[in-house]
Amino acid sequence: KGKEIHEDIVSRGLLEKDIVLGNALVDMYAKCGALAKAQEVLEELSTRDIVSWNAILSAYLDQYYAEKAIQTYRQIYEEGMEPNDRTFVIALQVCCILKEMDDHVSDSEHRICPLELGRAIHSDARRTFFDKKLFVLNALISMYAKCGTIKDVLSMFSASSHVDKVSWNTLISACADHGLEEEALQLYHEMHMKDISP
Repeated sequence: KGKEIHEDIVSRGLLEKDIVLGNALVDMYAKCGALAKAQEVLEELSTRDIVSWNAILSAYLDQYYAEKAIQTYRQIYEEGMEPNDRTFVIALQVCCILKEMDDHVSDSEHRICPLELGRAIHSDARRTFFDKKLFVLNALISMYAKCGTIKDVLSMFSASSHVDKVSWNTLISACADHGLEEEALQLYHEMHMKDISP
């Protein structure tokens, strides 16, 4: 059905005039699992914006195509596009997937270091001040926690003036997962002291 609608849009010449329509097509193909077609439509759009790129980036994340997602993230910069908070969150989630994959393969199969990649993405976010956005901050906390750099997470968390329940929960969970039970309990008590209900 989506292909039929796409053909109708093309036959009416609507695609060249409407970036929202183009983005919707990329998103439709991506959500239907036709990633090659989504990529093809993206490349054929006369104009693209960050919404177009986020749609395909998100699809690669959902399908666990981590390397394709990272290529797409780099391509955004190559096209001179500015990522937004959604872009950074997706890219950081890809780092978490890479870490999961990394835990299940031997060193010889290792290709991309999730922590190095995450730090590079963090640097990109910092340069555009998106690292201050709560949505991105929580993704950073999650990525660093997943990669096992808990001390960095704790210092980043304590330096931030805007954290929410998601931030607290991610940090407590990360401490527990990495054998830092006392720190996890301390954070739980701090939540109570700051009147944040668990």
